[in-house]
Amino acid sequence: MRLEEIKQALAEGRKVYHGNKNYEVIQDKIGQYLIVCSFNGYTIGLTHSDKQTMNGKEADFFSETPREIREAQVKALIEDIMSDPRPEDLPKIYQGLEHYFALNCNAEEIARQCKVRGDIDKKQERVRHESR
Repeated sequence: MRLEEIKQALAEGRKVYHGNKNYEVIQDKIGQYLIVCSFNGYTIGLTHSDKQTMNGKEADFFSETPREIREAQVKALIEDIMSDPRPEDLPKIYQGLEHYFALNCNAEEIARQCKVRGDIDKKQERVRHESR
């Protein structure tokens, strides 16, 4: 990825990595573009002090695909709602699962999601019972 593509991807909310997913490119609170190691927090600038020469080859930078972004958003939504389910949230969970099914149509994943859906139904019943 070229420098401008990296900046654009970050502006769009996509995650960008250098080499592998352990090295994430971020823009900090004061606007600096940095490469951060997720293991030890080691951080370097995305570019040299000239703000043009990148610390790494263009070919080594990559971003999440739109599918990965959607999957992460759906997973985060489901986990958030499942942590404290309210009856009014259950339609959102089902909608998220349906969206997730559309992205992942292999049998193993569908079976796992059906188990999650069963867990949701049990939680919904428990919430209804507790609210009486």
